[in-house]
Amino acid sequence: MLSPTANPQFEVRTATEEDLDALVAFNGRVFRPSAGVWTRSLLTGGRPGTSIRHFLVLEDRATAQIVASLCMLLQEWNFGGVSIPVSQMELVGTDPNFRGRGFMRMQAMRLAQMERAERCLLSCVQGVPGLYQKFGYEYAIPLKGGTRISLEKVAGCGSSRIPQPGRVLSFRRAVAADYPALVPFYTEATRSMFVSSSRTAALWAYQDGQPDDSEHAIETYVLEEGAQIVGYFRLRQSSKLNAMVLREAQAQTWDGWWAALKAAFEAAAASGFNSLLLQLPRTNPLHQTAQYAGGDEIPPFAWQVKVLDWVEFLNRIAPALEARMAASLFANWTGSIVVRLRDATTLHLGFDQGKLKVRADGQAGASDGVDATVGMFTQLAFGYRSSEDLLRWHPDFRVARSIHFALDTLFPKLPSYVYETY
Repeated sequence: MLSPTANPQFEVRTATEEDLDALVAFNGRVFRPSAGVWTRSLLTGGRPGTSIRHFLVLEDRATAQIVASLCMLLQEWNFGGVSIPVSQMELVGTDPNFRGRGFMRMQAMRLAQMERAERCLLSCVQGVPGLYQKFGYEYAIPLKGGTRISLEKVAGCGSSRIPQPGRVLSFRRAVAADYPALVPFYTEATRSMFVSSSRTAALWAYQDGQPDDSEHAIETYVLEEGAQIVGYFRLRQSSKLNAMVLREAQAQTWDGWWAALKAAFEAAAASGFNSLLLQLPRTNPLHQTAQYAGGDEIPPFAWQVKVLDWVEFLNRIAPALEARMAASLFANWTGSIVVRLRDATTLHLGFDQGKLKVRADGQAGASDGVDATVGMFTQLAFGYRSSEDLLRWHPDFRVARSIHFALDTLFPKLPSYVYETY
């Protein structure tokens, strides 16, 4: 709780069960009704790791009215096979009559305490472009985007398709008993991504169980050949985007991919939409199919990310970084890279026979290193930008020639895609 001397009229506090209805009403009013439905779903629908104590409210002492709020959604992200605890700042809202008073900053300070208590290594947010960079976040992972394609063009995708003889595929809505079997398909769908969100059967059940009028209502469909599950896809209607959204898809054969696309096509037509929006990673075969069929690409936005502890984060993902070096000319390398973060600490990335150890306060005066802001290094470490990208766009990003090859081997530009976990 903030000291009363900070602002005697307002206080930031952890929400309690008594605040549930008021929070639902507040988010429904400040955002839109579906956000209020989603708030109730988060708090009563069984999302793993979420409870009322993960919500903050900023209250007017005089009226006991909620004038601002946000929440923390805990999740796990996969970094090249290493699991990292992540906090997502969500439902960040302020009553229009109380904006411009620094309430978001007051809550962000309290959120940082909560993130430390939960031992999160990363914090992420979607949100307003440009705003969250003031709080230390940087664009680092593609978010949504996709390809919009008319139903007429979708129909043309299958015109030359030759089905495999004897193979009959069907699909149906997923039920609770399916989720454990679907998790490996999700893992396969995200395997080529350097960074992806982790999903359990319990999280899948929560997502599919949201009310139809929730902000993030979604439906999962199982692809079957006989009684065997051979893939899945997920759909959600979006009146805002005026399209049926194909949010995920994974199959084992072209017949399976076509079955998913055809089912999405039929669902769009039945719902009165004239187009599909494929919100899929660029590596997904259906994304590529839609592109070649004449779909219009929608550039992705980006997750905004803040590393809460660089030393612990890099040491945690060291196995993934060591594997990159081991598969290159730097196998069993002994050497170091010094990263001078102008707005933070200096990092020393030391390799001894291929094993990485990161520590703070390296040789700040060494010339053989990297000079960057935290934002630049975030984009490099997450594979969002290459060193060449950063050198081209930022005159103040510097890399010593002697370690440039090692740096690019350690931090190449890589595909990532983080699906929402709610």
